[in-house]
Amino acid sequence: MDMNDLLRSKQYQKMYNVAAEYYRLSQKDKTTSEDLKRYQSLEAEFSHNPVYAAVVNAMIEKNKSMRPIEKLHPGQNVTYMNSLGKMSEETIKPDYSSYGEAKMPLVSVIVPNYNHARFLDERMETILGQTYQNFEVIILDDKSTDESKNVIERYRGNAKVSAIVYNEENSGSPFKQWYKGFQLCKGEIVWIAESDDSCEPTFLESLVPCFADEHVAFAFCRTTKVDEADKPFEVCQQDMHGSYVMEGHDFIARHLYRICSVVNASSALIRKRMALGAAPLYQEFRGSGDWMFWIEMAELGRVAFVDKKLNRCRQFFQSTTAKMQRSMRSSAEDYRIYQYMITHKEMSRAKALKTRFWRIYSLLFYTEKDLTQRNGKRV
Repeated sequence: MDMNDLLRSKQYQKMYNVAAEYYRLSQKDKTTSEDLKRYQSLEAEFSHNPVYAAVVNAMIEKNKSMRPIEKLHPGQNVTYMNSLGKMSEETIKPDYSSYGEAKMPLVSVIVPNYNHARFLDERMETILGQTYQNFEVIILDDKSTDESKNVIERYRGNAKVSAIVYNEENSGSPFKQWYKGFQLCKGEIVWIAESDDSCEPTFLESLVPCFADEHVAFAFCRTTKVDEADKPFEVCQQDMHGSYVMEGHDFIARHLYRICSVVNASSALIRKRMALGAAPLYQEFRGSGDWMFWIEMAELGRVAFVDKKLNRCRQFFQSTTAKMQRSMRSSAEDYRIYQYMITHKEMSRAKALKTRFWRIYSLLFYTEKDLTQRNGKRV
């Protein structure tokens, strides 16, 4: 039985019709709220049923004009239907061939630091130990008052370190440091490797190929949160299943309208020209600027997600985010973000009001849970 006969069979006819509806909705220039709701429902079916995915792959082969929403990424296990109609599985390997002569694009690694001397060596080791080695490192210190300078100076002679900049005055916002780094970068792909985080050696190897798609604004991976003692306590992005490339406005509607699903900057690679083209609004924030930044970036292009736990984000009570949550200044910044999304037609006023109440409650709950965990009590 060939592929066309298989698709016409009674067993797969229903799946074929569902897949056809999925692609019909994905190709519409204008969608209603009902279309979006149906689209999300169909997407949920695909993510939990590999046979559906096989039928979609068969449809792509049958109709090349249908552009798939999801694309394949290194490390992803892909289930598909082979020419004999049987299910097969393979792991996608990194491929830089689509870059032409520039098969190994330069990545500029920005390391913004403020009083993280005790974590800097671990951070630098996980950067310098990457399997993908075409990168430069730019260290930006925001007038630290601890031993950071002594640690940083040990890396001045390293061939990978292209610049070390010490601020004479504290900038007051980590996002101003981000922008300074974008201006200093030589590479088109940027990694903001925050000084208290760490990662797996295959981080760059896994994410760089996403930028073969010139419309990708940023790519990120799954994050594991760790405490000050490097003990894992949470795996993030539980609502995401499988690697994908998604249109930016769709990503905002699904993963950025309520919370910032890009847990921290260290988990992402960024296209520099788009970052420099983003509105400077995010630089005015102290705690929620990353959320604002990812929204602005998603408006400029596509978003790629690699479903691998490659990033480790450190959180502790004295962090800027924790202080913001306790003071509730975060709520005021969130309000500005909701207003931005309303103005840019990313969400309705009713949806913004509902999500704001949800956000306030979740911040209070998370802070209480976070403190309880660190006191060794059962949550």
